[in-house]
Amino acid sequence: MKRSPVILAAGVCLLTAGLASGQNGPDARDARDALYNQGPKQEAVGESVMVSTQLPIVTETALEVLRNGGNAIDAFVTAVFLQNVVDYHQVSLFGAMGGLYYEASSGNYYVFESYSERPLAGRCGEGDPSQVAIGGKVAGLGALADRFGTKEWTEYLEPAITAAEEGVLVTSFMYANNYNSWETGDLIQQNDEARAHYLPDGHLVPVGHLWKMPAMAKTLRGIASDGADYLYTGAWGQKFVEKSRAKGYCVSLEDMGAFEVRWSDPVRSTYRGYEVLSESPRRRVGYRSATT
Repeated sequence: MKRSPVILAAGVCLLTAGLASGQNGPDARDARDALYNQGPKQEAVGESVMVSTQLPIVTETALEVLRNGGNAIDAFVTAVFLQNVVDYHQVSLFGAMGGLYYEASSGNYYVFESYSERPLAGRCGEGDPSQVAIGGKVAGLGALADRFGTKEWTEYLEPAITAAEEGVLVTSFMYANNYNSWETGDLIQQNDEARAHYLPDGHLVPVGHLWKMPAMAKTLRGIASDGADYLYTGAWGQKFVEKSRAKGYCVSLEDMGAFEVRWSDPVRSTYRGYEVLSESPRRRVGYRSATT
């Protein structure tokens, strides 16, 4: 069913997809470009619609969806998938998500909660369930698209897949995060797949070069083909369970398949004559903002 919502918010951070050719090669931009070394942001203004993100490419991609007749949820879902490529160092495709959505055509507000869940210890026998988080982001995006979106599912993933295949421009901020992950953590140093991702040529991709992500592109194509189930009960989900249990963690495919997105009504309060809406009491920040 087509809807006409008017609110879109997507949180992202600082970089853009480059279009230079070559394997993880340099981009031709001046190193003083703000895409490399971030500084003050320009003020965003709009009369009929506004998209605010930390990355020009994500903002422009979301606006392009709207210009082509998509609604706010279409733009949001597309933007979040793209964020997980161009803002890879600060987000997780298998992470958590939640928010408050306003549907202009009906005047209704919807709270959607797709936060991480722990597995049930009784489902997998041995192992520690406290070491596993079943991420809800992609399940949440799928639920939003099914309920309010107007696009084909594969369209939402196209910009993200293109960015992963063509390469993401590495900024000074991204490089610093990647270096910190390599220097202080065991993941990159001890995990073959993580090492191949972060060190594609045997070292971190330098500032100003394009970071190609073939494994990420493959995962995104799986999601495009099989839907959100790809991460839960599909090939990726099965591998997640296998690798987790090999480490002594407790999680089962049944846990993965049981994940559900929660819908609820918002908490309503007033402040100096204004009505304030927030997430439901299950999320503490919403409860506090409505009662303090």
